[in-house]
Amino acid sequence: MEQKQIKIDVDIAINAYNENNPGKEKMTRERLSNLTGTHTQIFSDWKNKKGRTPNVINRLVMISEFTGCDINDFLIEE
Repeated sequence: MEQKQIKIDVDIAINAYNENNPGKEKMTRERLSNLTGTHTQIFSDWKNKKGRTPNVINRLVMISEFTGCDINDFLIEE
């Protein structure tokens, strides 16, 4: 059975936050990386399926909480 690949696209969560919070400070990859205690390069690695980091689940939950975007909306099965 073929295992499906999962891509994590935090840009979807960032865009959802910005659309749902027009009066608030814009969310960016840099701001989100500061909020989650990670580096912006991690987001690119996730999107390009280059690897995972320890605590990825905790980071995904934090991204969901900070952006108000459901995790399932930015985890993309390919």
